[in-house]
Amino acid sequence: MAKLLLIQPASVSACEGIPLGLAYLAAAIKQTGNEVKIIHCAGVYSNYSNENILEIAKKYNPDAIGISVNSIDAQRVYQLVLLIKALGKPLISGGPHASTIPEELLEKGFDIVFIGESEETIKDYLYFLEGKKNLNDIKGIAYLESGKLHYTEKRQFISDLDSIPFPDKSCFDKADICKCNSEAENAFSTVITSRGCMSKCTFCSKSVFGNLYRLRTARNIIEEIISLKKEYGIKTIYFIDDTINVNHKRLIEMCNLLKQEGIVWKCNARLDFMTKEILKCMKDSGCVYIDYGIESGDIRILELIRKGFTPEKAKEVIKWTHEAGIQLTLNFMFGFPFETKEGIEKSLRFIETMAPYYDDLMKGGIIIPYPDTEIYNKYCDEYHFKNWWFEPESFIDNFYNGRKTPLFMRIGFNDTALHGKRSFFNYNKMQKRNLKKAIKRINRVLFRKKAAKLNATSHTILNLPIEYGLIFLFNLSKMIYTISPSLETKIMGSSYKLFRKSRSYNKIFCKKRLW
Repeated sequence: MAKLLLIQPASVSACEGIPLGLAYLAAAIKQTGNEVKIIHCAGVYSNYSNENILEIAKKYNPDAIGISVNSIDAQRVYQLVLLIKALGKPLISGGPHASTIPEELLEKGFDIVFIGESEETIKDYLYFLEGKKNLNDIKGIAYLESGKLHYTEKRQFISDLDSIPFPDKSCFDKADICKCNSEAENAFSTVITSRGCMSKCTFCSKSVFGNLYRLRTARNIIEEIISLKKEYGIKTIYFIDDTINVNHKRLIEMCNLLKQEGIVWKCNARLDFMTKEILKCMKDSGCVYIDYGIESGDIRILELIRKGFTPEKAKEVIKWTHEAGIQLTLNFMFGFPFETKEGIEKSLRFIETMAPYYDDLMKGGIIIPYPDTEIYNKYCDEYHFKNWWFEPESFIDNFYNGRKTPLFMRIGFNDTALHGKRSFFNYNKMQKRNLKKAIKRINRVLFRKKAAKLNATSHTILNLPIEYGLIFLFNLSKMIYTISPSLETKIMGSSYKLFRKSRSYNKIFCKKRLW
């Protein structure tokens, strides 16, 4: 029996839940009768140094070590590889960055890179470890042999998603991700019902799941939910598909089955595929929250990034959703190289005028051009940010330092891509000033909404002092971070953790769902 150690690297965005990619791999490994352990360095409560990881690896003594790699984490992962390489264990990798630039990871010390979906690939790799399969017979990998780069035959996407075993979430240490029952419920509640995306947004990478849109059946999804209810007592589900509402027939069938289970659920959805009838069906089945990717209130920007809808359509669907009694979060992006001051103003007016109809704004911020996206390929040479992940401190400093997410980033709109030594698209002083002013206006809307949500009483008069308290904490966190990021982590991060352990947190958050 082989033993594998899988690692989810630390990231500036602490993960409130389970990284499903590794959970699916864990299930595939166990299905073959082998053993697996996962180190979740991105958990909201996790605190692993590279030395900690090395000690765990020595003690566990795996037959191979696998690391998931995203572009933002790549440089830190390569530092970890240098340390772990001394153990003499085979190093394997997968994930978006690995699937996009496998040759880079091999040059940095990995032995084998998995390209694309890896549930079947990991099984074949285990057969290789057991001496039952040759390396060059494993589809969907890249490796070096005698210094020469080899790509094996491309592995086709899994067409029957129902054939994949449910993700195994028991391999994660609960202490890394939750402290109370409600946190555990949220952490283990993520479910994905489809893979692939046929949309053509210019900022999105599809290196793992591709363009081929594939669906799990409604019955298979409900079976997973029943197993989560039984194992973790879950009553709430977060469907993390890029979009859940493309196939209306499947969604209606899902809704009918969800209604029978008494599940409360949240999802991401495409507003250009939304109808009033579907919203009613979703609401009746327990849907309480939808996340829409709007990105911009400027029709010109929407056309250039190929979102496939107009601001008028977005406003219509937002109002439909509000009228259906479903809460909603909106996502916006700023800083596109073709964005104008007028375009920014149109997005701000959209955000402010539609404020009565939505409940939150995703703390996204300034566009980051990931490799294998159209916006990266088109502009990386012109703006000289090719291979930016080798020097992330020049573009987005706090993504690079590996510390926990500062408090101001947790509660306010993210403008960190404006504070590096340079910017992806070489914003001049006027452009930076316009973007910073825009973020201040967005934060005013955010704090007002967050204060109303945090008010656990029926007295709306308390909203204002809560709002001012949030503004104070935001500015304090940002000020301390400017002086010293590590000091911010010690002061604000420690205080945040203590609050999450307190009775007040349990009373406000764990008894009152703030989806």
